[in-house]
Amino acid sequence: NMGGMIDESSSPEECNQNGNKALAAGDHTSAVQWYTAGLHRDAPIDLHHVLLSNRSSAYAHLCDWRRALNDADTCVQLQPQWPRGHACRGAALEGLGRQKEALQSFKEAQRLDPTNPELSEIVSEIEDSLSKSPEVPMPQYGAPVRNVQASEVLPTAVPSPPQAETRTMPLREVNSQAN
Repeated sequence: NMGGMIDESSSPEECNQNGNKALAAGDHTSAVQWYTAGLHRDAPIDLHHVLLSNRSSAYAHLCDWRRALNDADTCVQLQPQWPRGHACRGAALEGLGRQKEALQSFKEAQRLDPTNPELSEIVSEIEDSLSKSPEVPMPQYGAPVRNVQASEVLPTAVPSPPQAETRTMPLREVNSQAN
């Protein structure tokens, strides 16, 4: 039931999957609602880091950088060794124009996931932009939305459908599998 009413009987996993479908379809507000519902139901907090990183992504698409950062911070506290939380944190900080801090987060993600080419690309891009204008923070509206892909519960995730072509800002893919 895409974008529809959130079913009271949905498990945290189902909430996450429905959130991922909404995110892939560009319905970021519904995605936030699904991930929030999943967090409320995830009593043993097994899935909290996944739901938080995904909700952080949905908030980033809505340019709600502060909430995106808040979720990413909580995710990193829960799972400090999971690269995706750090990548979400970097995306949110970049959205807030906090380039140097964003770089630290992306570097931490890269340290934890050294073979990820997207992360290497982002790190060199931010380093490059900082070397050109270290004192000028990036304007919030000009920040690229880094599209940190929604994380499936299982590592054998079905690939998400291709992103829609209509974009107002460049979205960058930061793929990181859930552990």
